[in-house]
Amino acid sequence: MSGVDKVFDYAVPDKFASTLGVGDKVRIILNNRRVGGWVVGIERQGDDYTTEPVSRDARRTASFALSAIQAVSGVGVAPELISLTEEVARRWGGSWRAVLVSASAPKVRLARGTASRRSAMKMHASADEVETLPSGDVLVVSPPSASVMSMVAQCALAGPTLVVCPTIKMAIRGAASLRRRGFTVAVYPDNWSEAFSGVDVVIGPRSAVWAPCPNLSSIVLVDEHDEAHWEERVPTWNSLDVARLRAGEVGARVVATSTFGSLKSRGQFSHVVRVDGDGRWPRIDVVDLLDPEMTGGLRSNLLTRPLLAALENASGNNSTTVLVLNAKGRARLLACASCATIQRCEHCGAVVSQNDDQSLHCPRCEALRAGLCQECGRTSFRNVRLGSTNVREQLAASAKGNVVDLAGHEPGRGDVVVDTEAALHRVEETSTVCFLDIDIELESGRLDATSTTLSMVSRAARLVGPKGRIVIQTREPSHPILEALVSGSVDAALNAELAMRRTLDLPPFSLVVEATGAVEVLDQVQLPLGCSSANISRDRVMLRFTEVAVMRSVLDLIKATAGRGIRLAVEPYRQ
Repeated sequence: MSGVDKVFDYAVPDKFASTLGVGDKVRIILNNRRVGGWVVGIERQGDDYTTEPVSRDARRTASFALSAIQAVSGVGVAPELISLTEEVARRWGGSWRAVLVSASAPKVRLARGTASRRSAMKMHASADEVETLPSGDVLVVSPPSASVMSMVAQCALAGPTLVVCPTIKMAIRGAASLRRRGFTVAVYPDNWSEAFSGVDVVIGPRSAVWAPCPNLSSIVLVDEHDEAHWEERVPTWNSLDVARLRAGEVGARVVATSTFGSLKSRGQFSHVVRVDGDGRWPRIDVVDLLDPEMTGGLRSNLLTRPLLAALENASGNNSTTVLVLNAKGRARLLACASCATIQRCEHCGAVVSQNDDQSLHCPRCEALRAGLCQECGRTSFRNVRLGSTNVREQLAASAKGNVVDLAGHEPGRGDVVVDTEAALHRVEETSTVCFLDIDIELESGRLDATSTTLSMVSRAARLVGPKGRIVIQTREPSHPILEALVSGSVDAALNAELAMRRTLDLPPFSLVVEATGAVEVLDQVQLPLGCSSANISRDRVMLRFTEVAVMRSVLDLIKATAGRGIRLAVEPYRQ
């Protein structure tokens, strides 16, 4: 496998014959240039060795001399993962080379090592510390403040375990906890050689799903709902699906943990276990932005009385307060200019946008209706769109303390940080988080609106801790998801949406492909049964498939027609 996305045959010189292995990175001559590549297969022909893809159906009879490999750089991809990388490339419609890059060791010239025996200290994780889980694949739902390391310990007692976390910081902390329990741990990617040699637990961020783990027994996916588990580059694979493919090849189990359980995981796991432990959710208050008593009679006012009271309390404690407003790059939110009712689709309940001809369009199920308010029948609407900068300026003029964005925040100073959801990742400590307008996310009309909203609230809950406070401002406090968050259980709301999606063949019961770039090429492609398309914008089209085989055939046809002029993202996180 060379620098281009093709497979070539090369001869193996005698000096490399005894050491070269599948997955190694090598240097070859291609078109008079010295380039790098991976060994995806080795075959012996007569007295000579050649590198050849193991998946090739017909073996070529060499009637000419093959060029020789110039150098061996070192271990690249764990040999048992080569077939998986090819399958992932085909499944997500991308290049095999791109997946091999993601799966490669962080450094070359690594020693292979030999698998070591698992830790003799493993029994330090006593039975009292370990939650009992059913056998087979399982989704574990637990509060944000609850630790999942006891479940990892149970899996590690049964055999070598691979743990995939949303961030490297979480992986490092988890590794420290597991070492205190007596397990041998390798943090990916820094400890790649140790992972290749064999330890009790290999732990790391998203790329750790490709980490070597001899005799793999379990894969634990922490916070499976987090968007960090999705690859942004094409192919847009995600950790959950790759983990399930990898576990299926070797007979391992998959344990996914989440604070609520995404729709994707609920559609894939037959076993869902709720583990409360000692953790709990923080206090969650929902504020109605259409209530005059809360907003002072101003419909567009986001500085509500409960929010100002929370800021005053935080100022007295000299603690940081985070105000989240995702105002950039979101779908329009239409409210009736007369009765202020948010306009929704009568079929699937998603918010709608207004076309140039004044009709209302649902971006989720593609339904159209006349431009009339569902509540009062009026035809005039307001486009609700506010920015964090304006809110920050208004708050700075009326509140005490330092009102800043992320760039101006100093830990420990007691700032009021007004920014997008990036603040939930970069602020280290806070006791109060307020979502100034959760409708921007919850009512965006995207297919993933529910998951991204719950993910943000879960991240905020983990940030403030069980004794903290979350304030959610909305124009529809009776939304099922918000009512579920206040009650402490979102199972009923998520199961109801899952049933609706099953009826309408929406993800996770169908596959979505986002096509961007020269999308006019799609007019030349005859879409078969089982495929539908929707124009989102001038250069963006969403394709929906009911079968993987149909999707692969259509993507191959699009690539052959458009070449590199079109970008195809299969199942992107933000749909």
